[in-house]
Amino acid sequence: MYLEEQPSIEIELIQDIESIGKYNKSGIVNHLAFTVEDINIAINHYQKKGVKFSSPQQQPTLEGGRMILFYGPNGELLQLVERARD
Repeated sequence: MYLEEQPSIEIELIQDIESIGKYNKSGIVNHLAFTVEDINIAINHYQKKGVKFSSPQQQPTLEGGRMILFYGPNGELLQLVERARD
C-alpha cells in the first residue's frame, strides 16, 4: 500500500515463494524495510557501525531499485531499499 500523499511510508504484504529463513514465532517483526536516498551511503554508514549484511553487495528490486538485507539485534530481517529513479 502506497499513498502519494505520504511517499515516505509504504506497506507491502508479501508471501515467500522460497523461504529465506524461519519466521520468528515470538512476535518480533520478521521483516522491516527502510527507504534510503542513496543505498551506497547507507551501507557504508551501517558497516562502520558494525552491521554485517547478508550479501556482499546490493541486489536489484522488482521495480528497478536496489536493496540489501541484514539482521537486527533480535534476529529480525531488516532491509534497506533505494527506490528506482525516474
